[in-house]
Amino acid sequence: MLDWTDRHCRYFHRLLAPRARLYTEMVTTGAVLHGDAARHLDFDEAEHPVALQLGGSEPADLAEAARLGFKRAVVPYSAPQGVEGIDLIRVGTLPDAIDRLGLVRT
Repeated sequence: MLDWTDRHCRYFHRLLAPRARLYTEMVTTGAVLHGDAARHLDFDEAEHPVALQLGGSEPADLAEAARLGFKRAVVPYSAPQGVEGIDLIRVGTLPDAIDRLGLVRT
C-alpha cells in the first residue's frame, strides 16, 4: 500500500507476527532508480523477511529496480539489509486496456 506500510508499520506488524513475510509500501521504479534508494531498499534486521513492492510501466526500469533490491539483499546473514522477495506491479497496462475496450466512463 502506498504511503502506509512504512518501516514503522512493518516494525509494529513484526511484533504481531514474528515469522510473517512483510511487504513494503509500493515504491515506484523512479524513486528507486533516481531518488533516495537507501530510504526504499535498506531495512532494519527486525523487518525481515520483507518483500519489496515495485510499481512502474517500463519493463527495463522494473528489472533494474528489482536487481538493486536483490543486490542489497546479498549481505551476511547476520545483518540482512535488502529484500527476500520482489512483488512487481506493472502500472498503466490494465487501465489502458480497459479504456481501449470502452469500459471507462468519463
